[in-house]
Amino acid sequence: MIISMRHSGFSIIELIIVVTIMSILLVLGTGNLKGSMSKADDAERKADTESIAMSLETFYTSGTNGSTSFGFYPSTEKVGILSDASGCTIDTTLFVLRDINPKSLEVPGNNNETACDLWRATNNSQTTTSVLPQPTESKYVYQPLDDNNELCNSTNLRCRKYNLYYYLTSTNTTYKIKSKNQ
Repeated sequence: MIISMRHSGFSIIELIIVVTIMSILLVLGTGNLKGSMSKADDAERKADTESIAMSLETFYTSGTNGSTSFGFYPSTEKVGILSDASGCTIDTTLFVLRDINPKSLEVPGNNNETACDLWRATNNSQTTTSVLPQPTESKYVYQPLDDNNELCNSTNLRCRKYNLYYYLTSTNTTYKIKSKNQ
């Protein structure tokens, strides 16, 4: 009498191979997802800063609502939503950038509604590597300058040009948008 034995199930080797293949696919999928999310955030950062720059140009050509003075950019004190080393300043009564989408002032991925994402520059150095504070993936830097390339602040309100800095994580690079009236 011959008894036939049938094996049901998988051997340990087969299971190890399947788990290994699944792990490799998972790692590849996760890496691609992170890269895609980083590129999407970078595209939003670029669009945000372009929107801010467009609003600054509108301020230059038209001033504020009801204003008769124009031909200059707002100082760091007049933009209203800015931060510096002393902390966050949110003063919507000073906010002069009309028609701007407030979402443009929020860096992608920052869920802290009380955080400031547009920071005022603290020096007048105009290179992407030496402006302070340095822009990061969570902050933009606005640098208004007068005719002498000095930083515009509350005492110097005639800002003739500006630089707007932003950082892209996918290229690990800081970029600068210059005002049209340089």
